[in-house]
Amino acid sequence: MGGNYDSWLIDIESFPADKSWEERIKFLIGFAVLAPSSHNSQPWVFKIRENELFINFEASRDLPGSDPGGRQAWTSIGCAMENLCISSSFYGLSYKIEYFFVGTEEPFVKVIFELAKNNAVRPSRTLMQAMLNRRTNRGAYGRKIPLDFISDAAGFNSPACRIDFVSDPAGIEKIGEIVISSTIDAFRNPLFGQELSGYVKSNWTRAGAGIPGFALGIPAPISLLASFMVRRFNMGELGAKQDRQLYREGTPVWGMVSCSGDHRKDWVCAGMLYEKLALLATKKGLASAMQAAPVQVGEYWKSLQEVFRTSFRPLALFRLGYPSREARPTPRFSADQVLISR
Repeated sequence: MGGNYDSWLIDIESFPADKSWEERIKFLIGFAVLAPSSHNSQPWVFKIRENELFINFEASRDLPGSDPGGRQAWTSIGCAMENLCISSSFYGLSYKIEYFFVGTEEPFVKVIFELAKNNAVRPSRTLMQAMLNRRTNRGAYGRKIPLDFISDAAGFNSPACRIDFVSDPAGIEKIGEIVISSTIDAFRNPLFGQELSGYVKSNWTRAGAGIPGFALGIPAPISLLASFMVRRFNMGELGAKQDRQLYREGTPVWGMVSCSGDHRKDWVCAGMLYEKLALLATKKGLASAMQAAPVQVGEYWKSLQEVFRTSFRPLALFRLGYPSREARPTPRFSADQVLISR
């Protein structure tokens, strides 16, 4: 693998505890960039000022075809923030999050770091390792998930944001059909396919963002044509039969993060909650993969509400299970590449 995969090679033991705030926070950003994001667009940019970290949406990675309001972008930023929070606690730092979404020219989040108290509870090293091992695995999943995992995940819920699961065959099939229909509708928007084609890469890509063909189950030679195919054809229709089989036979559980609202802070909280779940899953040998179309396209989210029996707004739908094959890491921009000075 080339340099666009080097971000996954963090040495957990090399935190610069005796260095400046800038160097310590930059090290933490190295974990933040490993978070999942829509199209692997990595829509975040960071600025450090003393012990404060400012997190903004990176406009050059805007996705107007699939994410016109920025819901997926800020959910992705929430995933990155969860990695920041976990890693800072592991290294003996406390944090305070402040949201600036109203009355500012550009919305942003500020994280203020301090030295934690000596008796502060720290995350385990295995959770830190889970950040390095987490993958978006779009393949088939095998045996059913233990009930204790579901109960552990329920412990993450709050009055404003929660995770729910569907594991009965009828519910799994209904959700699969919702995903297929919403994906087909997404591709009917020409801008969606054009936009996605810019992020679908060959298996030899040197780009810092995007989805290599191998992450989609595409063989190396065919991956050279993948971007063209996505741009020219409705891949939702072409892949419907294969997807239907995957959802029926290779998806033991569907999970969903939903919140009481549908605004930027809700999106960030949904991302943080999903990443918390994804890391717990990785620790347990499970894999997950988000499906954005039902949350984004039309009013399919209302159908999700019915199946999951919730009045909350669906914000992150995902498959969950024991993977039948390991997934490879996907490219990442480095901490240096997402840091700005302005």
